Amino acid sequence: MKMSDDVKRKSLAWLAKQPEAMRIEVFRTAMRIRRESLNRLRALPDADHRNTPEIEEQSLLSAIQEMRKTRLKSSDALEEIAASRAAVAKNSNCKPSPKRDRLQILMPQIVQLRKTGMSYAEIARLLSKQTRKKISRSYVHAICKESESAG
Repeated sequence: MKMSDDVKRKSLAWLAKQPEAMRIEVFRTAMRIRRESLNRLRALPDADHRNTPEIEEQSLLSAIQEMRKTRLKSSDALEEIAASRAAVAKNSNCKPSPKRDRLQILMPQIVQLRKTGMSYAEIARLLSKQTRKKISRSYVHAICKESESAG
């Protein structure tokens, strides 16, 4: 990962402004990244796996970039966020969909019409007349694909 001189300068300026604990963490991360890159180089048959100043510099800059990413919240906040996301996902899956339920009931008829050579648009028009609900071709197509993958 090559970085421009401006990015390097800004990254090092950011590091200089950080408290000592953060700088220590950045250097630990840089050492981990350097070790991983040297291990990858050792695995290659023709690569020079010596520790060079370029590897040191790149590992430090990569660590700074990694640490500059937005911070995660505390673990309590993360647990709350995960719980709320799970609740939203559960509720979104549980919403009743009368149109979808109706199409699921009519699926044998839809499959039969597809076997006769009707297009999804023609089937959608026919079902719209039968059910008196607006049903699009793409919705019929999606329901058919979903039932094919499930069954």
